[in-house]
Amino acid sequence: EAKNPTVPERLRLFQQVARAVAYAHGRLVVHRDLKPSNVLVTADGQAHLLDFGIAKLLHEAGDAQLTQAQERVLTPHYASPEQIRGEAITVQSDVYSLGVLLYELLSGELPYAPERKSLAALEQAILADEPPLASSRARDKARAKALRGEIDAILAKALRREPGQRYATADALAE
Repeated sequence: EAKNPTVPERLRLFQQVARAVAYAHGRLVVHRDLKPSNVLVTADGQAHLLDFGIAKLLHEAGDAQLTQAQERVLTPHYASPEQIRGEAITVQSDVYSLGVLLYELLSGELPYAPERKSLAALEQAILADEPPLASSRARDKARAKALRGEIDAILAKALRREPGQRYATADALAE
């Protein structure tokens, strides 16, 4: 049976994912590739975080020299601006990716949809543009109304270009 979860149900699922990310951060691991295919929701409604294949210990992930020396490994639609720029990866990089996940989970759309469908256009949008409010991208009026106000503001903060302007932790975003 196909299920279309309500906004509160979607928020509860997201909180499970954010808390799993916070748990990893508490063990000094940054995921670096948060995206829908790395989240499994079981039939009983439990969300599980998968694929720590490119995860790094925070002291390694924060070493910009190390990160720049390697080929970039990221999923462009979910990558933070600092990942795209090849800068040091921090907890706030995962917070940004969580914001993209939540935006998509609630609105049904990704935050950035440049007219030109190229990697360069997507990266430029992430680096220079402000994403539209999730409520303006929601597919139905009831969902748009549910997102207006507080949820739009939470998403806007999670998706700030500058890491220091985002939520300090995944737990803070979950709250």
